Amino acid sequence: MNKISFTIIAACTALLAACGGGGGGAITPGGGGGSPSTPTPSPSPSHAPATVLFTPLPAPTGQPTNLTQTITVGTPQAVLTQGQFGLQGMPDEVISFLKFSDSSYRMWLAGNVTGILGDGTMGFSSPDLLQYTPLNSSGGKAAYDLSNGGMGTQTFDADYAGPGTVTVGNGTSLVMIYHGENHLFNGVDYPTVPFECGVGLATSADNGLTWTKQGEIIAGEDPKPTGSPPPAGFGACNPAAIAVGGYIYAAYMEYPDPGTNHFGLAIARAPLNSNGAPGSWLKYNNGAFSSDALHNGAFTNVLPSAVSASGYAAFPELSFNRYLNAFVLLIVGNDGIYLATSPDLVNWSAGTKVIDAPGATNAVVGTQLVACVGTSSPCPKYVWYSTMVSPSENSSEVTDQTGYIYSAYDPGGVGQYEQLYRYPYAIGNAPLPSDHLKRR
Repeated sequence: MNKISFTIIAACTALLAACGGGGGGAITPGGGGGSPSTPTPSPSPSHAPATVLFTPLPAPTGQPTNLTQTITVGTPQAVLTQGQFGLQGMPDEVISFLKFSDSSYRMWLAGNVTGILGDGTMGFSSPDLLQYTPLNSSGGKAAYDLSNGGMGTQTFDADYAGPGTVTVGNGTSLVMIYHGENHLFNGVDYPTVPFECGVGLATSADNGLTWTKQGEIIAGEDPKPTGSPPPAGFGACNPAAIAVGGYIYAAYMEYPDPGTNHFGLAIARAPLNSNGAPGSWLKYNNGAFSSDALHNGAFTNVLPSAVSASGYAAFPELSFNRYLNAFVLLIVGNDGIYLATSPDLVNWSAGTKVIDAPGATNAVVGTQLVACVGTSSPCPKYVWYSTMVSPSENSSEVTDQTGYIYSAYDPGGVGQYEQLYRYPYAIGNAPLPSDHLKRR
């Protein structure tokens, strides 16, 4: 396996005091209860129909380039903050955007709106990925475009439904790959943990204003226990996707039921012409995409070695970087956000840290969040759910030499929630984006 490196220099931030300091392979991508109380949303009249500009990528050709160049990450700025449009606790997964023929963008994220039980998926329109208007709203607040499946029920997304990635499928609709949770064990619906994760599919025929659920597409290797519930989340969790080489690929975390070793970064794919339908997905296992993704199939862990060595891994995000001619993975490690590269989505470089954890290690943060959410106890400070974005591209699935790393920043404390911030980045000698200090 060829070693590829990716060097990182100055990643300094005045706000979070975060300063951040790469190796490839084999397969080619082209180869072988009750419902939440959700107000009825009102579509914004300002969003006229437009054409999605992104088309699925061809399989990459040639070798990765510029992998020894440095990446500079600059000072973060607030994008969406607590209270805007009634928002709190967002983004709660990675974000996703598509560009349209009227030069506008649409962005989707998971989060919570005050006064609504449970988290959901919200869409926003933006002229610049900095100023936002909800695609659907009610009473001045953002409204959910996709909600959970009904708390206390057996559906895989009974308690939570949040993207993930919105991409272009086979041309008939937009496709959302999303994270679902079910908190029901032995008749008890737990408010936070434990829960079982599954990856779901939803489609939209109106450019993401409304969504229709198509069902679960990926389940974890471990089945749901019938005895004592696990202490935390397990299953197939936190997906991100990319449409390339005739397939839709999803990267997600497999978390085990205690007592098994079924942990790691997993890759699954479905033919693009299937539109990602349930039953069309196979997990990568033992050198091939051959394992049933929906019925507890086995997987091969492809987690970058430096992330594995950090002792924590969560929330992967994928893009293809034109400047590097390589796939890029952003993923949360124990001490910050890591970046790794790959020629084929299964053989990843060791990874290197680009944003430091602003407080405690993320393993500690995860434990503290379980104890503080919904209580009067202070919650920890952290940076999670990072997405690499180049506004010059037509989708968050494609990045370039410059752009932003959009992340969830939680300042910590009582009554504080995740907020959307972005860090400007530049690879090599390119300057940071010229509007990186722009304010709304």
